[in-house]
Amino acid sequence: MSYSKGLFSDKTLEDILQTSRRNNQRSGVTGVLLYADGSIIQALEGPKETVVALYETILQDPRHWHISTVLSRPIRQRTFSEWSMGFQAVSTIEIEDIRNLIITQRGRQSAIMYSDNVVLGLLQLFYASHFRNAPS
Repeated sequence: MSYSKGLFSDKTLEDILQTSRRNNQRSGVTGVLLYADGSIIQALEGPKETVVALYETILQDPRHWHISTVLSRPIRQRTFSEWSMGFQAVSTIEIEDIRNLIITQRGRQSAIMYSDNVVLGLLQLFYASHFRNAPS
């Protein structure tokens, strides 16, 4: 998670996504990024060394501040395997809608959807329920 230094313009977001998608395809990284009014939630999947190096690059990016790792762990199966970098700008209302959807769907989620981590659960549910077929 991080915050942008100022709100990102559509052009800045598009530049970030184009670069991320190109680099991620080349290095075997997949993931998703949600952007809401300067707040950024991102999930990255791939070889540990590659993801760590990418995270170090993000740490050095002057467009971000207050960067924190919410969860870092090995995975058996990629959740965002179809996306080199999925993206959606979301409003605070949409974030609340997703949170409410998580609450109402909690008992019916499949094993891959279940997470005791709220942020990862949010990203997984967002991906699976709304944008699985969107282009990366």
